[in-house]
Amino acid sequence: MTQPLSGDPVDCPSCQSELRESLINDNYLACPFCESLFRKKEGSISPQEACLEESYRDRAITILNNDKHHYEYLYCNPFIVEKFRIPLLNRDWILALGGGHPKLEAYLQPKRIEACDLFPEVYLKTMEEFRSVYDYSGEVQYHRVSIDASFRPPTPSDSTNGLISLVHFLEHLEYEESIRVLKNLPSHTDVVIYGPNAGKKPMPGDWIHLRPQDHLTLVTLKRLKQILSDMKYEIKYDTAFADDMLIYFNTAGGRTMSGTSCVRDRVERYIQGVGIDIGYGGDSISKTSINIDLPHPYTSVGSDPQHLSGDARSLHWFADNVMDYVYSSHLLEDFENMGPVLDEWLRVLRQGGNLILNLPDEKKYRAHCRAIGEPPNEHHSHEDLTPDIMMNLLEGKTETVYVERFDPYSFVMVARKL
Repeated sequence: MTQPLSGDPVDCPSCQSELRESLINDNYLACPFCESLFRKKEGSISPQEACLEESYRDRAITILNNDKHHYEYLYCNPFIVEKFRIPLLNRDWILALGGGHPKLEAYLQPKRIEACDLFPEVYLKTMEEFRSVYDYSGEVQYHRVSIDASFRPPTPSDSTNGLISLVHFLEHLEYEESIRVLKNLPSHTDVVIYGPNAGKKPMPGDWIHLRPQDHLTLVTLKRLKQILSDMKYEIKYDTAFADDMLIYFNTAGGRTMSGTSCVRDRVERYIQGVGIDIGYGGDSISKTSINIDLPHPYTSVGSDPQHLSGDARSLHWFADNVMDYVYSSHLLEDFENMGPVLDEWLRVLRQGGNLILNLPDEKKYRAHCRAIGEPPNEHHSHEDLTPDIMMNLLEGKTETVYVERFDPYSFVMVARKL
């Protein structure tokens, strides 16, 4: 349920649709397309802000002391946990990101619990309570960490029979931070996420109303499953109850994300009608796109079918002005002379159609390669490639309607044909 914004429009960081005022909770902006909720910036309080550490910790402990009924019965829904307990039992360790929820971790009875949190004191205090409730005598350790660009979960190396728990954690992060956490999960590891489902109206008195200033991003179960699928993670089970959701998955296949999977939700609203994905590499931008690549592609990061084989410089299969969109990811930079290639792609695009390009900022890309000690891609033909350079190349032929930078060096742009 949404209503138009009175001020300047704001785009959803998840799918790039225009956000609207939430009619459920006026502390949030809502996306009518993917149903995500985003905390308004004014007056927001994030656990990541160092200046608020003490007040956040004190407030959390106060809630634990004074609101036991809410904490016990609503914060981690027992109906979902009980229904889903068996696959999570008998673990050597559980790594709880964001402190996790001692009720869940103690209930599952692992040999060891390791908690990562900016305020582990809260976790340790509540764990002592649940040790007696669930007769848990295992070892408990904690790591004081914050989520930044270098964050990597400190997973134990002594056993592979472990579980990473993200219980009521991701919603406290900005959207980009939550995506980074999910991308940086170690490969071939079981993970459980438990939290609020933005697709359900909050129950009276639930956490979103008690502490709305701490919830920065809320997504639906459907959107979260799409994000995890784009990361090539294996979803084993998901369920929803009332306004909560739980999803259990394994990160097998992770870290092999295509460039397309990183921008799909950003450009989804521009991928409408009939279109082509040039140099698709096994992962097409849409299940209905016409996928084109070399007869023997030099990369494959998916299993989507290839429809046409040939050279991206000659789209001889198509007449002029027939496509609603032309999409390409990390291909154009391989051509030394990009002008004629762009002209050919624009030839098949109808007037008002969208040219969608996912590209590296070459200077940032090469700096990134130097920082991680790897050589740059030998196929890249340019030492400098930026959104401004692309807009100059397309000047007079298109109107740029969307540009966004993401990750250390990439940018995506949408240009509408004039």
